[in-house]
Amino acid sequence: MSKVLKELVERLAVAPTQANRDAFLRGLVMSMIWTPIRTQKEGPPQPMTLGPDGQPALLVYADGSAALREPGVKSAGGGPGRESLERALASGAKLTVTTGHETTAPQAVVTAGEIPAVLALGRAEDPVLGVITWHPSSDDDNGFWEFEAGPVENHSVAGVVVPDAPWESIRPDELSRIRQTVQWVRGNDFAVRSHIAAEMWDWWYNEYCDPPDREEVRTQEEFRDKLSLEVIRFEPGEDGFLDYADHGLVCGYGIRVYVRPDGRFTRGPEIG
Repeated sequence: MSKVLKELVERLAVAPTQANRDAFLRGLVMSMIWTPIRTQKEGPPQPMTLGPDGQPALLVYADGSAALREPGVKSAGGGPGRESLERALASGAKLTVTTGHETTAPQAVVTAGEIPAVLALGRAEDPVLGVITWHPSSDDDNGFWEFEAGPVENHSVAGVVVPDAPWESIRPDELSRIRQTVQWVRGNDFAVRSHIAAEMWDWWYNEYCDPPDREEVRTQEEFRDKLSLEVIRFEPGEDGFLDYADHGLVCGYGIRVYVRPDGRFTRGPEIG
């Protein structure tokens, strides 16, 4: 659950300064938010409330435990704050973020007019990588930036960048390295799959696979052609690593190889 967002709402309620509001808005689009889950018979799946001016607002909770404490609720659904902001924008409603169902619980309201600017806080445009969007986690420390790293061999590939610190933007020097790596991979997927196959084939065919597998994949080239790139991931201080779906070659664990921006392999292949 997002403890940071809860603290930001509480801080804003105590001290409604512009600095605290800016921190709350950025925290909202970078966090997971929560809604009580009900059946249709028990009530609407998306709670609504009224803002201070009597206008409708989508109601979301800053953390899952608060949503669970609402009467008659047995579970809570978490999702990116961005998605709730987009739903509110589409419906012309405001968004109210609260820390509890009690009337005295701290809450913060985002107007429909503010939402486009708030959404922009969790999104960047890059000439090589395209749209880069923050993908939050239920644990504030485990979010990441996501972009389209493909197409590779005519299919989509997820690009993931894990920042040095939670919610931190990608550093310019890191961005340059990421661009170069992604551009190299987009044009050299066949070479990567050939490298993996050359390194793994003898071990796989002679030691790992069972006889039925040998009948389906009989050559190093067939091994290579079973692989498909799923993710290019960048973590602090590491070369980019490529996660390939193995389509049953190693029981679905996937195969990983690390590569530098110039195409030099530095680790792997290894079972992911």
